[in-house]
Amino acid sequence: MNPTSFNHPPRPLNIATLAVGDEVLWGEVVNTNASWLAEQARLMGAAPIRHTCVGDDPRDIFQATQDALTQCDCLILTGGLGPTEDDLTLNALAEGFGVPLVEDQASLAVMASRFQAVGKTMPASNHKQVMLPLQSEAIYNPIGTAPGMWWERAEAGKVIVALPGIPAEMRVMWPDVHSLLLAWAKTQQKTLVARHTRDVWFYGIGESHLAEALGGLAHFQRPEVAPYVSDDGRVRLRLSVSEESDADAIFDRFVQQLPEAVRPFMLDAPASRLAPLLLAQLAQAGLRLAVAESCTGGSLSHAFIQEAGASAFIDANIVTYSNAAKVKYLGVSEALLQQHGAVSSEVAKAMAQGVRLLSDTPETCVGLATTGIAGPEGGTPLKPVGVLWVAVALPSGQVFAQEARLNPLWDRASLQARFVNTACFHALQALRYNALQKEDRELLPTPVALELPAQL
Repeated sequence: MNPTSFNHPPRPLNIATLAVGDEVLWGEVVNTNASWLAEQARLMGAAPIRHTCVGDDPRDIFQATQDALTQCDCLILTGGLGPTEDDLTLNALAEGFGVPLVEDQASLAVMASRFQAVGKTMPASNHKQVMLPLQSEAIYNPIGTAPGMWWERAEAGKVIVALPGIPAEMRVMWPDVHSLLLAWAKTQQKTLVARHTRDVWFYGIGESHLAEALGGLAHFQRPEVAPYVSDDGRVRLRLSVSEESDADAIFDRFVQQLPEAVRPFMLDAPASRLAPLLLAQLAQAGLRLAVAESCTGGSLSHAFIQEAGASAFIDANIVTYSNAAKVKYLGVSEALLQQHGAVSSEVAKAMAQGVRLLSDTPETCVGLATTGIAGPEGGTPLKPVGVLWVAVALPSGQVFAQEARLNPLWDRASLQARFVNTACFHALQALRYNALQKEDRELLPTPVALELPAQL
């Protein structure tokens, strides 16, 4: 039998992205377009295979385009479609592939009408935005002046898409790109493989400890399991399967097999915003909340009060940075401060109890307190930068506190902000675990030093 007579399965559609612009290359602008486009590609069943960034040099733009096209079916460029001299994406492509730029009259008419609608004359520089490579097509931009470009390279079986770098414009143009890609993939016999995903979130346990506890579950192929660490210390397990009609059942079985040792650290959805979940649990339990902060400086309170309906559950939010403020407003004993210091289990408990008693209804109020050393200065050998105490005072009179050692290796420039962010989430988790789930035990099964990378 002739080998060429075999019926080979259609190849999956793969997509690469190329961000154009010195401001992106130099780190002045974060390339959020790449992550967004990758997610859209995955949702449509395509495979994102690479992200690249290049400056505003035409030679570099074309070279990066050629490199990407050796690996992908579809290349999506973002940026370099503006009216200024350094917007050179389409010029670079036309020159590199040896074709002229031609005026797209429909795009020019749209652009002129928009300037006319606001009583302005279209600058001559904007005309370059409607000059597209020969045989390419314009993609309508409903909110900006620059059209996108769709260019099928039939001889190579590739397609090049160029979109504005401004995220709002790029995103609003995506539905048209999506439709074009679906039709093109069909003509090229490229398959689109639907992937289903579910995220399972954990907090208070590091990625390595979680992987060790999972054992063989961490290497599952159905579903595939991929761990990620967020910058506030949460660990996400991304579960995924391809073209499975029973994806939810597969995910459910995986979660049911999770070891008991990791279940106390598992977060309920929505994991990305724990505060609204806690407010709902406060309502269900008939409880209110009072918050006393030192090291978190009001950020913890903000996590709650930015949520709609928070006023129904928040009794008091108070920031007591100084020892004097802790004494005056929370009733913390001066002797306690002198004996143990402001960053201690004893003072954290006193703060939580003190703020709870500020409530008009302390019998239904939970006190939550934070105290720690955010840095970059102020640490000692016994209490280094990154030490945090969180305390929860319950209406029953029970008061619990737990220490966490947050990563002291963060770079000094961002240490304080990262500490505050992580400390707030740790406090939210302490409230969730202790006051709203298991009132008869400590905040977590064992004290945990949060595992966060030195560089994020």
